Amino acid sequence: MVELEEAKKAELNREFVNFINAKKKAVGRLQEQHERDLEAAMKKAAEDEAKHLRQLEADVKAQLKMRRKSYNRPKSMAGFSGSGSPYNDPHGSNQPELDQLYKRLQSDSTKQFQLWRYGGLCRRHDLQVRMLSTSFIIIIIIIIIIINP
Repeated sequence: MVELEEAKKAELNREFVNFINAKKKAVGRLQEQHERDLEAAMKKAAEDEAKHLRQLEADVKAQLKMRRKSYNRPKSMAGFSGSGSPYNDPHGSNQPELDQLYKRLQSDSTKQFQLWRYGGLCRRHDLQVRMLSTSFIIIIIIIIIIINP
């Protein structure tokens, strides 16, 4: 009778240990999946940030190029000596205006990028908080499983 009880206890202990190990493996897989998701989200955010920055820089260059052409274009071809090409004097009297324009465009671009990046950082923070809360829940589940057989 005692041997039968001991055998039953040993079997129950093995089943319990197997159950706990299976749950630990499942939780480990969930944690790994969360880490992969977080890494993928952070990588995508970095790629989006780089893409957005390149787009802003391209927009600034295009605006500056357009404005430079319009500033260098003569109002009238009459009265000019030579070919009358707007490119004969690239450092003409409007260079300070172009410098101011460039600084303003860069400032606007920087401001837009910083606002966009702040939004991205807020989203990233929210994602990390959700992941952390999920991890805490998983840890609590493990503790409950271990404590309450």
